Amino acid sequence: MNRDKIISQYEKAKKIRIYCISAMCSIPFAQYLILFNFINNLLNIFLSTITFLLILRIYNKNWRCPLCKEKLPDRDVSKIDYCPKCGIRLIK
Repeated sequence: MNRDKIISQYEKAKKIRIYCISAMCSIPFAQYLILFNFINNLLNIFLSTITFLLILRIYNKNWRCPLCKEKLPDRDVSKIDYCPKCGIRLIK
């Protein structure tokens, strides 16, 4: 794989991860508040939970090394320079 392509895939995964973090915090809560008056309370909680879990799935699915496809560690995104499995450099 081309080094620039690996770096761009890693940067894309990092952006998706940050977007998912903000979505996990805001979308289920906003959905609950918007639908509060329209549907059953239990169904509303169920829909908010499903939305949260779906976003969590996207969050975890995209956080992989572009070369070996192994899951990257769940620590601070800005501190990951290398893949712990294959050792490829993920930043410029």
